[in-house]
Amino acid sequence: MINLVEGLCYRLKLEKLDKIAFLNNLTSRFGIRPSSIALAIISFITFNILMENGIRWLASAVGFLYPAYLTAKVARSKNDENEEEGKFWIKYWLVYGLVYITEIFFMRFLSMIPYYYIIKIAFFLWLYYPETQGASIVYEKTVKAFFTAYEPKIDAKLAPIQRFDSTEFLKNTIKNITINTMQAIRA
Repeated sequence: MINLVEGLCYRLKLEKLDKIAFLNNLTSRFGIRPSSIALAIISFITFNILMENGIRWLASAVGFLYPAYLTAKVARSKNDENEEEGKFWIKYWLVYGLVYITEIFFMRFLSMIPYYYIIKIAFFLWLYYPETQGASIVYEKTVKAFFTAYEPKIDAKLAPIQRFDSTEFLKNTIKNITINTMQAIRA
């Protein structure tokens, strides 16, 4: 183990720290070389960076990959027995989207919560675990209530978009570009 530490200190050129008198005086009472302390600090920081990114990836995998796989299985099934399961996964993805949007706006604050990603993993597991089906609970208490209250207003705002005729828009755009081009050529 000592040879490994010394070898790493040499490869990272940390042995130069051993030549600084102040650091040697500071660490000599502990019997540890300054280069070894520097290696420990570098290792600690590296581990924390990898752990944070790793746990972030794991939270994304738990919240997205497994549910996406199960959703794809339901979508591919040909029998009507999976209709309830399909509705559940629609609820799950609505809640997942809300979590994602909330994170976009509040990530600065959420990242200050200790063990946030572990809490997030536990929350996702609770959302889709068959015994709890938390996504149905969250959907019923929040999403459904919101849409029930605001659906008429949302539909009124979306009506112009739903009536939008893309082919007519394209024809008018091409017509206007052609007229403008012809006017520019004549001028």
